[in-house]
Amino acid sequence: KDWVSKLPAIEFAINTARSVTTGYSPFFLNYSQMPQSLVWDSATKNEYPGMTIIATHDCILAAQVKQTCNANQKHALVPFKEEEFAYMSTENMTFPKGLTCKLIPKYVGPYDILKNFVNESCRVQLPLHMLQRDIHNVFHLSL
Repeated sequence: KDWVSKLPAIEFAINTARSVTTGYSPFFLNYSQMPQSLVWDSATKNEYPGMTIIATHDCILAAQVKQTCNANQKHALVPFKEEEFAYMSTENMTFPKGLTCKLIPKYVGPYDILKNFVNESCRVQLPLHMLQRDIHNVFHLSL
């Protein structure tokens, strides 16, 4: 019932909480020091603001690399063979004016695969109206 009176304490707790990724709180990154509170937290590091930002940046990059490695280990492309049929994603395709993105299907096709290249891409037999809109007929297997 009295959540409005507790908002400043909640905001203070969020801004002084240390991030798992960076190891620093948002308040420390903005002001290069921790605020005084009723509970005294003894600061063990007396770092310069620039060093803190660099260390935070390094921690974020390390977390991004770790997440990328984990995502790439579980990602496997489906191998297609020539003369099979496949659907194409419309994510990067351009469409004529007047069509809203919400009403366009996410995938179009199926289209015949003419050639499968070594670099995980394939040539697809597109209809004439798509070729006239300058849509290239070579797609990566992820699309």
